[in-house]
Amino acid sequence: MYFCSYWHFCGIFPADSSLSLDLLHILFVAIANMVLSFFHRYMLTAGLVAFAAWPFITPLWTRAKSISLSWIFFCLLLAVFPLMPVVGRQPDIF
Repeated sequence: MYFCSYWHFCGIFPADSSLSLDLLHILFVAIANMVLSFFHRYMLTAGLVAFAAWPFITPLWTRAKSISLSWIFFCLLLAVFPLMPVVGRQPDIF
């Protein structure tokens, strides 16, 4: 209980328990995605595609469409780079 009250006190998670549980699930998936990206680079692409969907789930899409469209475009553009081959890496033969 101390853990939850500390995070609520700092304002990181809202006081609503269902919303804070959703945020904890999102945080867990994000951390798992980062760990998987150490071994599988294409997981960075999955994370960036998820970031591209962010304006659709916030009120930003209705307030600033040009900024939202540029956010989506640049996230998807950046998502291409982890799919490219690694340059200068020697293959491990052992």
